[in-house]
Amino acid sequence: MRHRQQNRSIARELVLLSLCQINSNPEELQKEELTTLISTAIATLRAEIQDNLETAGSEIDNSDALLNSKTSSLNGQKARELAKKLTDKKFEDLYSRLRDRGDREDTIELATILSQSRETLDYYLDLSATVEAAKANIEKVHKLSQQAINRLGYAVELQEFVQLSNQYEVREYSLQLLDTVVSRQAQIQEQIELALVGYTFDRLARVDREILKIAVAEIIYLEIPKKVAIVEAVELAKRYSGEEIYSETDKSENSKGGFRFINGVLRRITDRLKAEAII
Repeated sequence: MRHRQQNRSIARELVLLSLCQINSNPEELQKEELTTLISTAIATLRAEIQDNLETAGSEIDNSDALLNSKTSSLNGQKARELAKKLTDKKFEDLYSRLRDRGDREDTIELATILSQSRETLDYYLDLSATVEAAKANIEKVHKLSQQAINRLGYAVELQEFVQLSNQYEVREYSLQLLDTVVSRQAQIQEQIELALVGYTFDRLARVDREILKIAVAEIIYLEIPKKVAIVEAVELAKRYSGEEIYSETDKSENSKGGFRFINGVLRRITDRLKAEAII
């Protein structure tokens, strides 16, 4: 039973990646051998890796341009002079002199220092905002690079898992699941749309749509226990779902990303199907 579950997990992953391959025709994939499904899955991972690395490179270029444009326009000497004037003067003494004598020269001097202090603070706030923006870009680059590394690891693992599995069982369940998702697509999509809160099916991320379709196909048409289907869907989402954050009108599901969102949608689907005595 454990080996069978592992084979089905591999099959789910192959089907997900095959469905996510933009250039693949699901109807054509139904006719293919296991090797073609593996090749299609690897192609999906390769495309994601390339896309992530290209986006990461673009973010690095943006950060460099942002910092270079800012630092080249800054007058460091002026900033130091303004900061020195700000710190050298004692505001308490100036206020005291103004209070005692009301000297016009002191008033002008105070106004000048206050203007310089405002200019200095604006300068540093602007610089801080620039650095924070660059930092955010670098953090995004780190996430994208890590995601690319993870995808590369998945590509290697997937081929190893298939080699160690019962390839006949993997192929049979892959094609059965793929056939069900394709042939029952309209009904499956309808079930998902009924469970969405504040979203339409088309607004969901591509990979999240396919994960939901696979899980619903298993629950309704392939008689996979709902708990198993949900757990497997969540595991797929943890591996492949992106950084999308879904904010729903339902407060209990507010601002959920990836696997949490999928878990919530599937539980609403199974609760409704149970109430309607469908499962």
